[in-house]
Amino acid sequence: MQQFSLECLNAVQYRAFWENTKNPTLLKFLNFRLSAGDLEDKKTEYNRYNNELNTISKHYAEMSEMGQEIAKWKGAFKNDKRTKSVIQFWEVQDVARMAEEKSRAEVRMLQAAQHVTIATVTTEQVQQYARSTTTKISEKFLDEKEKLPNDGSEDDGVHVDSGEFPNSSLLGRNDTKDDAENPLFISGHDSNDATVNQDELVPLKNTHKRLFSEIGDDLPSSHIMSVMEKYRAKSTTSKYE
Repeated sequence: MQQFSLECLNAVQYRAFWENTKNPTLLKFLNFRLSAGDLEDKKTEYNRYNNELNTISKHYAEMSEMGQEIAKWKGAFKNDKRTKSVIQFWEVQDVARMAEEKSRAEVRMLQAAQHVTIATVTTEQVQQYARSTTTKISEKFLDEKEKLPNDGSEDDGVHVDSGEFPNSSLLGRNDTKDDAENPLFISGHDSNDATVNQDELVPLKNTHKRLFSEIGDDLPSSHIMSVMEKYRAKSTTSKYE
């Protein structure tokens, strides 16, 4: 294996290739670049190898043993570009590149399909959840509606227990009856028989006061009725005098 000076090795770009390669050729350089994982196009790689040869030749005299070796490498380089091995190398690289591009395209398609599938599944899950929630709400509403009293009338939200007011159904009727039997109640018919002015109302008001002063809370009903009859007679006499 050829020995390069330290100054020469520091000057080249691909030192590892020159240190570890015996009888360097274009094909060996291309395989080295391929193994490095950053092989580029044919023109770029040819220029790199040619630049390496020119850099090395600057460190050795043309007539020296190393200088003569470098001259052979340069001559072989011009022929190596047209050799069958180098042509096949690039054909293999073209096939590999096409296969890689196809593989990448398939991966992109699979990823796109996967994204679509995920989006579809997510949408279906959301729709299913919405339908399930709506169904539960509807069922709960129907259950609550069935629990309400079904009497054909609208519920106003107010419920009175008949046990609390056993005579509540008679309240309205009793009020009307009490007004009719009240000796101090003046109906619309009475008001049409005679015109009552403010002066006539004064003795009536005084009569009311005397009436309620004479009726105690604990008096028997017979006494209350007799007092009411007495003042009714007085009020009637006063009304038409």
